[in-house]
Amino acid sequence: MNPRYLRLIDPLINSLVEFELKHLQEQEDSLILHHVQRGGDANGFMYLGKRYTKLPHHKLRGYPFKHIHESLFDDLQYHVSRFDTLKRNVSKIKQALTVVLPRCSNFQDIRDVLPEVFINDVPRLKQFERTREEGFLLKDSPVLLKQYQAAIKLAEWYTANKFLY
Repeated sequence: MNPRYLRLIDPLINSLVEFELKHLQEQEDSLILHHVQRGGDANGFMYLGKRYTKLPHHKLRGYPFKHIHESLFDDLQYHVSRFDTLKRNVSKIKQALTVVLPRCSNFQDIRDVLPEVFINDVPRLKQFERTREEGFLLKDSPVLLKQYQAAIKLAEWYTANKFLY
């Protein structure tokens, strides 16, 4: 086992979801703008204990945020739902990578175990051709392999989603 390859996980995840996070931030900014247009506080609003604002963190203490304008409630719920889904999916993908990467003993193993969606994010891997199927290190663990494949489908969805933004 080689735990040093675990340092690849966060950069892989960040690259994978950066466009989705950017899109969610744009949605949040739009909700704040629409809230203001409907007579709400220009500094933002509160929803389920979370502050939605553009204020710097150090100015938040003690500021009395009010609730979002009621006409935006459904849009905000959809936004929160998408953000929660992203967090769950990132957790699944991260867990899958945490299971397989420490089992790799060299860059060829990493190249072979990872799906194509991650290869461009690790420049050193581009020089290697695939010699084994994705997830090959999990062949003897059908449950882990199935979970890994499900997580990879999520990663592929986020990669395809980048082209929509």
